[in-house]
Amino acid sequence: MLHQRICHTLQAVEIRLLQSTDPTAWMHFEHNALFDIVNTIKDNPEEFPEWHSSKVAELYNPTIFENKKESKGFWF
Repeated sequence: MLHQRICHTLQAVEIRLLQSTDPTAWMHFEHNALFDIVNTIKDNPEEFPEWHSSKVAELYNPTIFENKKESKGFWF
């Protein structure tokens, strides 16, 4: 069901972009639709295991820097 919904949404986005003469159209009216697609995939690992095991998924879970008092650093 989710796969089908994402495919339909993505197809609608592609059609609107192909019909537009504005090369930046995706930034104006497709931004939310694309975010919704990515968030749906991120929030449903059981439905999209191939994405969650990919290198792209790692980009959405960067290592978190933890500053410690004993850490070295530079002061400018």
